Amino acid sequence: SYEQSEEFMTDKYSNKLVCTYNTDKGGGDITTSTRLVNRKGGNSNEYTKPIACISGKPDESYGNLIQTVYSDKFPIRGFLQGLVDDRYFMLTVAIGNQYQCLMFEPRSPDVEPMTNRFIGVVVMDGTLNDTDVIFFKDNRKVREVPSFGMSVSTEAIQLKFVVNEAKRIVGVLIRVGGVDKLCLRFKNDSLFLGTKSVSEVKAATEQVVGFPVHDGKQQVIVAGITSNSVINPCPNCTLRKLQKWLKTRDLPARFRRLAIRLGLFIGPSSNPANFTGQGVAGPGGTIFPDDTEAHPDPILRTGRFDTLECAERWLTITANGTRHLTGVVAEEAKEACVSVSRKPGLREWPQKRNGDPLHIGQGIGNKAN
Repeated sequence: SYEQSEEFMTDKYSNKLVCTYNTDKGGGDITTSTRLVNRKGGNSNEYTKPIACISGKPDESYGNLIQTVYSDKFPIRGFLQGLVDDRYFMLTVAIGNQYQCLMFEPRSPDVEPMTNRFIGVVVMDGTLNDTDVIFFKDNRKVREVPSFGMSVSTEAIQLKFVVNEAKRIVGVLIRVGGVDKLCLRFKNDSLFLGTKSVSEVKAATEQVVGFPVHDGKQQVIVAGITSNSVINPCPNCTLRKLQKWLKTRDLPARFRRLAIRLGLFIGPSSNPANFTGQGVAGPGGTIFPDDTEAHPDPILRTGRFDTLECAERWLTITANGTRHLTGVVAEEAKEACVSVSRKPGLREWPQKRNGDPLHIGQGIGNKAN
């Protein structure tokens, strides 16, 4: 029932373990769930796994979510950020039709989020007794995926299997460049080695890539945008709303509506660095006499316009929220921060957001759980 990622995604995502995650309200509770996309027929409530729940019929609001799911006090936010950054790898160990998996994070400070990575596995001769090793145990209040430092230039990790007296593989010792990094224990002892040689044991890693599949409301909450009625409501790009500019033009309302429906008028320059407020020509021709600028592609919310940077800029302008802005000053601040006026729940990348198309199936499964 497992499908290779290259069978349903582009070559860029070959040899990947693809996950989606979703936060949604259903049955009075707010639930955050994950789903393995590689599983054939896995888009169902059976394989949509809840990882966090806010009970008590809470409102699906920014205030509730920023104190729970998206709070650093709990492990969910850190885990989801690593998932959307593509920082994790899944190690799979197999003997015949017996499988065990472990997730780990090879921390490399020189690796940018969403970097396409491949890590090979070299199985070392011999085994270790479980009584002679110390398995990783996270005693921190906020649990995280087991991690260790590793250079981005490292092409492979070395594995040494840990066995118990019943000749079952109960864990692995991970080495990098001959240096012991981490000893991890499997969830159960289902890998029976017996008299087999370690050369008969297969091991491989896959990079875990995560995609958010929120509905429109949740996307805005995560991005730190107050509502869909702001000037720049899109969580992915900086394009302004059409209505703000069309309603100021001397054109009958019915023509304005027709222009929007036909896609003749795209809107003002989508480069927030200019903030000229001037209209631009649409693909069907220029509607207004002064709309002479060719329409550029919308600028994504990255770099200067990244939601986290915009939120920090907003806090600076408002003195950490203590300064109340009005009039022109408020408008200029909103433009400078591209409508982001609060801390984002996560730093989700525009290239990763799929929105409603993938949300529907997992959203139903989430509610069913």
